[in-house]
Amino acid sequence: MKLTKQVADEHTQGRDVVLVDDEITGFALRIRNGKRSWVFQYSITVDGKRVSARMKLGDYPGMTADAARKQAATLRSKVNLGGHPAAEKATARTQAVQTFDALVDAYLEYQQAAVRPATLVELTRYLKVHAHSLHQKPVTMITTATIQKLLDDVRKNTGKVSANRLRSTLSAAFAWGIPREYAASNPVTHTEKEKENSRERKLDDAELKAIWSALGDDAFGQVVKLLILTGQRLSEIAELKWSEIDFNRGVIQLPASRTKNRRNHTFPMSEPVRQILVSRQRDFPGVFESDRGQLGDWEGRRERLNDIIAERGSRLAEWTYHDLRRTFVSGLARLGIRSEVAEAVVNHVSGDRGGVRGIYQRYDYDSEKGAALDAWAKHIEDLTSGERGNVVSLRSA
Repeated sequence: MKLTKQVADEHTQGRDVVLVDDEITGFALRIRNGKRSWVFQYSITVDGKRVSARMKLGDYPGMTADAARKQAATLRSKVNLGGHPAAEKATARTQAVQTFDALVDAYLEYQQAAVRPATLVELTRYLKVHAHSLHQKPVTMITTATIQKLLDDVRKNTGKVSANRLRSTLSAAFAWGIPREYAASNPVTHTEKEKENSRERKLDDAELKAIWSALGDDAFGQVVKLLILTGQRLSEIAELKWSEIDFNRGVIQLPASRTKNRRNHTFPMSEPVRQILVSRQRDFPGVFESDRGQLGDWEGRRERLNDIIAERGSRLAEWTYHDLRRTFVSGLARLGIRSEVAEAVVNHVSGDRGGVRGIYQRYDYDSEKGAALDAWAKHIEDLTSGERGNVVSLRSA
């Protein structure tokens, strides 16, 4: 029997009757309690098991016989090629209601065990704050144009660097979500990456003084003071552990797992550094850890610090935490410290400390590093003397 309009019109009764088409395998008309529906049913092998499926195409007469036959023929072709139309439809339906915030939550949960706490804070900030406008959108509705508009807005309001970091974070999240069926494609792929200029920003003494005097004695203030005094990277200081501090020897010892170049790094504590660390409570493994975990929201804290500085009449040009490191190295040069000693202090491998020569030259400049850090601490003390939050007195020479 070929299912046509005439056949459908003639069959209106039956508690549950299925009329099968002779031409398109699996195409049928189901009559149930006077209601007529077009269906398509098939069987396929999935992972070695035979699976049967039935799909409703539409109700008659809302869907005509010709339209139903055409759709059934298309589905039959997919099945003949090894497709599973019912599963594809279910996946499409799930993705249609899968919102971006569900993808973000799953991605951040996955990353908790994969990245450092400071990195997780940054991922969370970009995905939860900068990409907040995407959260309630179905993932299937987020297009390349949607992402590009978001990146353009962030570039305008926050800058090129933030736009690029958001772009890479979004791309990684979508790429992670594709094999896990949170997304079908990566809409970030064809968006524009902003061209970044290599940073050469170094803060002058007036800017350092403005920052220092605006800092409090809370954990954030102490971290930034230590960055100024030691020239180390933000993550190395913010995630500092008590086990990495040897007060008896007067040194901080960073394991290779916590340094960018994957080399152990030991540097002496100047007296101001020692006093800041001694003042901290030892309630957690991390020096700046609390019952809420590691200190975070670094960009937000920097922006609030800038607001305080501006309220005091000194509006600073854009600066980053890494600029403090560059300022430290430049400052040592101004004090006459040799470049190889400065590089040893900040654990930077280049020049004499890089290449083949660096492999065989294992001298660590321990005494020179101590002298350099003391000299810089004295410079900061002289610079901020009399200011709120000034450095503590240096030990006697």
